[in-house]
Amino acid sequence: MSEGQVTGDEGREAQLDLRPCVARFAQEMERRLRYHDDDRGEYGWRDDEECDCKWALGRIQDEVDEASRPLAETSSCDPCPHCGGTKERPDPDYEDAALEAVDIANFAMMLWDLALHELGLPYLKPEERE
Repeated sequence: MSEGQVTGDEGREAQLDLRPCVARFAQEMERRLRYHDDDRGEYGWRDDEECDCKWALGRIQDEVDEASRPLAETSSCDPCPHCGGTKERPDPDYEDAALEAVDIANFAMMLWDLALHELGLPYLKPEERE
């Protein structure tokens, strides 16, 4: 496959050996998706008419904003612009940032899935899982 070309079926031709960090991340993505299956369905983004590519992109942007909060720059004190006082700022919350990264990736996958469908490629069905 050349860069800039999307077919969505490269994985069917040859099974790729995933890098350990990619496989671990994919497991976390699936775990997070399954957590929401009861209330949203296994493929909820496909079933909801409001879920289109623009929706998915908006959700990615929301999740990026959420991921930036726990990684705010730290300092022992932060001067208040209004009164000049200081307050302690928390250390970065890497666990929360990691969870938000998984959410970002899941919405990116949904965008990819919806975009391929818009290109005319059929959705993969559960029985077509590898």
